[in-house]
Amino acid sequence: MGVTKVNDFRLVVVVINYKTPQLVCEALNSLEGQLDLEKDHVVIVDNFSQDESVQSISSFIQSKNWSGWTSVVQSAVNGGFSAGNNIGIQSANAKYYMLLNSDAYVRTNALQSMLVAAEANTSVGIIGPKLEWSDAKQQVSCFYNLSPANSFLQSSKTGIFDLLKVFETLISKGLDVELSYCGTGGR
Repeated sequence: MGVTKVNDFRLVVVVINYKTPQLVCEALNSLEGQLDLEKDHVVIVDNFSQDESVQSISSFIQSKNWSGWTSVVQSAVNGGFSAGNNIGIQSANAKYYMLLNSDAYVRTNALQSMLVAAEANTSVGIIGPKLEWSDAKQQVSCFYNLSPANSFLQSSKTGIFDLLKVFETLISKGLDVELSYCGTGGR
């Protein structure tokens, strides 16, 4: 599928929709007022929902007059979450990309804090926010007794020999990669 790129931005937030238009609209509500409308953009990728999602999300965006900072891209197939994010990333040029789940909400000043951290730490390739439940309690989003070794082993569901390939890939790529796409399986 050919993707037409939009303007260059400081930040592009990519939200994947698969039959969750209400959640996407709630996620968009959480972004209102947090983006610099001259520098930032939101791309919603409909991952081939084949329902009324695109119409529902588009109508919501129009009703809020948000067409200037949002766009909806329809995927011709449902290639999964990673493929949907790749479509969103490929559709807009940006210095930074934030991959936002449709069921997530961005707390006030969270984007600004992440952007400040990114600018202050230019050698860092990925910045993850603190995840919280709606009652502000911290959400545990990783394995208990986390260590680098068990994290790789548990997430990859492989043994030590496959782990060596993961380390080789991480070391050889380093942080000099222009853009690494999610889940493509290649280098």
